[in-house]
Amino acid sequence: MKNEEYFIESCISSLKSVSDEIICLDDKSVDNSKIIAEQNGAKVYSSEGLINNHYESSRRNLLLEIGRQHKGTHFINIDADEMISQTIIDNFEIFEKLKKNEKISLQWLALWKSNYRYKNDRSVWSNNFKDFIFYDDKKTLFKDQEFHIPRTPTHNWKNIRYTKDTCSILHFQFSNWEQFQMKQCWYRCMEMTNSNISADKINMKYSITLEKTLNPVFEKIRILKNTKKIKEDYVNDIKMPDNENYNPIEDWRFQDIKILFSNYGHEKYLNLDIWHVKEIKELLN
Repeated sequence: MKNEEYFIESCISSLKSVSDEIICLDDKSVDNSKIIAEQNGAKVYSSEGLINNHYESSRRNLLLEIGRQHKGTHFINIDADEMISQTIIDNFEIFEKLKKNEKISLQWLALWKSNYRYKNDRSVWSNNFKDFIFYDDKKTLFKDQEFHIPRTPTHNWKNIRYTKDTCSILHFQFSNWEQFQMKQCWYRCMEMTNSNISADKINMKYSITLEKTLNPVFEKIRILKNTKKIKEDYVNDIKMPDNENYNPIEDWRFQDIKILFSNYGHEKYLNLDIWHVKEIKELLN
């Protein structure tokens, strides 16, 4: 996790009833993520000093190694901005049925501009299944990759899939749209800084994260048409993230973008699709 104080309490709380132990890896957070995680019962380790720390795979491998040191056998791997649906409590047998070198895929529900509605249309954000749970073989590792790697290192393992009412993963990334757009702008800027990929190719890669702005009435219609309300037992009494108090100026990704502009000049990033975010556009002034 890195500066995920908006989401980490919901994430950890959702895991308590089905986990013997919850372990978080902190990637130099400067907000209250670590404190909140520990207050909610998680054991927090640091990624500081990790070789190739800019690789997401390195951090996931370190977390996996820590889990193995803690004698873990069955792992649930979710990000700090995700939670496991509470329907898992009544379906705990899915863990008991799992055999070594098997993994479980669950539907990944993209909560869309709300904590209580998920994307339900023909877009790339709908009807997605990802493997989040596996019975460890004590040796498999994640392959080197900088961004967007799988939740588990179980390529070619036997995959068992369950329907969303048995268990699903709720993803908060899109629930606060303003924060989501800042995150995607940060990804674009980081790729422009650390690779030789052209702005056009980067923009194409992230084009699916953009939506045409509509007036409030049509926006509400679009949301109702393209999303579906989650069932109450997916959440139960889990405290959901507070989307109302997000301040983009305080977002660590915005601060990173400011540093990149200072170090390399904003001209380097002029052709990226980042200028629709008001706070970034104002950096040109």
